[in-house]
Amino acid sequence: MGSYTGMPSRQEDPMGKPVIYHNPRCSKSREALALLEARGVDAEVVRYLDDPPDSTALRELLGKLGVGPRELMRTKEPEYRELGLDDPTLSEAALVSAMVAHPKLI
Repeated sequence: MGSYTGMPSRQEDPMGKPVIYHNPRCSKSREALALLEARGVDAEVVRYLDDPPDSTALRELLGKLGVGPRELMRTKEPEYRELGLDDPTLSEAALVSAMVAHPKLI
């Protein structure tokens, strides 16, 4: 399994190709990709379960989205409860580490 270590560069083209982090088993992800394709949007598709982001890339993505790790987490996955990630005292670093180790939570 590889590790997605970088975000596409936007320095040359601030309106560069959009990126979708795609999970083919997720209905919302499939719907989003279908919508982009139907509208003729040429997006870069990152299958994050096959090529998960490292902590640096994930933190950069969170920053660009303006959200914290908990807002991006799939809280209904069994791993969320099994790892005790519902603990409100966990740090942002702990949550990011859990997401990197278990990309299914993204």
